[in-house]
Amino acid sequence: MDGQVVDGRGRTLTGAENLEPGTDVWFYRMPAPETPVPGDLRRIYEDDRILVVHKPPFLATTPKGRHITQTVTTILRRSLSNPQLSPVHRLDRLTEGLLILAKHEQYRGAYQRLFEARAVEKRYKALAPFDPAVASNLPTTISNRIVKNVGTLQAHVEDGESNATTAVHGIKPVCAQHSGQEVGEYDLRPATGKTHQLRLHMAQMGIAICNDPLYPTVTTGADEPDDYNSPLRLCCTELSFADPISGTPVKFETTPSWRDRCYR
Repeated sequence: MDGQVVDGRGRTLTGAENLEPGTDVWFYRMPAPETPVPGDLRRIYEDDRILVVHKPPFLATTPKGRHITQTVTTILRRSLSNPQLSPVHRLDRLTEGLLILAKHEQYRGAYQRLFEARAVEKRYKALAPFDPAVASNLPTTISNRIVKNVGTLQAHVEDGESNATTAVHGIKPVCAQHSGQEVGEYDLRPATGKTHQLRLHMAQMGIAICNDPLYPTVTTGADEPDDYNSPLRLCCTELSFADPISGTPVKFETTPSWRDRCYR
């Protein structure tokens, strides 16, 4: 078994051992080769409890499916020699921006509960087609019920009690065009964190985020290789909350990768 199977104490098992019922056995398979994701995984802040990074687009947060080694968790655990390092919230693989990780298991729950209790103020920036009709009605708020079923690429809206709310506050002019259309930078402030919430809400407004392969229609398959030249133009730019350990108000900020240059 080439040392890939071990017991709970880390001792290699050969397959000839007699194990007691209920014994924990661990299998460490060799992950398949993965194409390195371009872009920098930048450190924004660090203290004894947390590490805050700017995640580039296309880099998964945690190992899942075909993304094992090219994930924030795996890369940072290896580079920092900290097997306890783990994210305290989600950030979609295609979305860039701020991600908070707990450095020790004892702190993970406290920071996770902040997000579960919606005690974190989040702001995102998104590049999308400029629509004068939309611009004239800002700020506006979208609130509906979003459901994402296992095995489906898209989330969808269905009747029922609202579970997803997004406030769209304004548009910043940018030197940009996308598919021949003028582009604006939208300021998004989600009050909830449903899967694909911002992407679906922007598509519902008729201004789907630039380079979105799923909304309003699916343009790429789940197993197709990523087009690193066309990243989703969505970035988590600000997270603010009262630190659950110290009680001190904190705010972390970053800027989207598309800033200070024309985008096509």
